[in-house]
Amino acid sequence: MTAVSGLFAGISKAQVTAGGKFFHAGNFVTVVKKVIVKKTRNSGNGFIVEHKVIAVRDTAGEENPLRPGVDASHVITDGGKRQDMFLPNVKLIVTQLAQILAPDFNPETTSEDEWARLIDKATGADQCFAGLLVNVVATKITTREGRPFTRISYERGYSYRELRAILAALQQPEELTFPDGGLQKLIDAEVAAIAAA
Repeated sequence: MTAVSGLFAGISKAQVTAGGKFFHAGNFVTVVKKVIVKKTRNSGNGFIVEHKVIAVRDTAGEENPLRPGVDASHVITDGGKRQDMFLPNVKLIVTQLAQILAPDFNPETTSEDEWARLIDKATGADQCFAGLLVNVVATKITTREGRPFTRISYERGYSYRELRAILAALQQPEELTFPDGGLQKLIDAEVAAIAAA
């Protein structure tokens, strides 16, 4: 055992993070990687939607815009000055994602128990939103307190065939985010699933 080995005690249990970025202003096509709830470093509990950016449709003039292939997170916390906005913001995100899966989902007729089950399915082992291709619109605003804030909305979902057309229109090579013919494999699986239904 070396003198520095004590510094690394417990490394086998350490959780590795990819060090994702937060969304900057812009318009992005992403795939939802997962939705989690966890304690944040400084702001209490966090409801976090993790994405992989697939295509950038607009950078809204950002100096360091997100690029295809990077991970980006949408984080809502229950800490800070606007704790009263945590539940409304989570409800909005879950509603937007749920309506991509089921357009007739109505948040106003959903009971407390149904909401609890949906949140469990979204953040637990089921990960019901993982794999969704979504259009993320991030808009910079100024809060009433005068602080900058980026508002995120999920405007629609896409099929993998639609994604191929988007990438072609942006002149973005498919291999940038789907190496080894990965996009074609996803399209083939999507077509097979539709045919089997």
